Formats: sequence, structure tokens, C-alpha cells
Amino acid sequence: MARKPELALSDLNGHGWWLSPLARHPALRRVLHACRAAGFDPVAVHHSRNPEFAMGLVLAEHGVASILSTVARWDPRVCGDR
Repeated sequence: MARKPELALSDLNGHGWWLSPLARHPALRRVLHACRAAGFDPVAVHHSRNPEFAMGLVLAEHGVASILSTVARWDPRVCGDR
């Protein structure tokens, strides 16, 4: 996926999603709802307090994550704004 210049949310179907705990960021519930409405319905939602840990899991092909661009820049295999 990282080779694509852009991804549609529906391209992420079939993957789990790593994100911050919902209790720490209640607005993520709205983001999750919007993603489902746009065609991305994750097979599982996992929580990680550490973005570097989530990125490692993504790089090991254990799901996708939305992480800060400052973290995403650490590895060229991560898709996102650079």
C-alpha cells in the first residue's frame, strides 16, 4: 500500500486498525464512524498508547494505523505526508 501515492479508505478494508485508546481521545469514535461510512470497516480495532509500537505492528503487516507525520517519516515504507 505504501507504494500508492494516495489511498481511499476503502483500500484499507480487511485490515485491523491500531489507534490511541478511545478513552484518551473520545473524538476517535467519530473518526471511526466516518471511516466506516466511507468504506473502511476494520476487521478489528486495536489500541496502542505508543505510536512507535503501532508503527512497528503496521510494518510487520499486523494492520494499519493513523499516526503523526513526524513518526511516519521514520520509515519510507509508511504511507503519508512527508
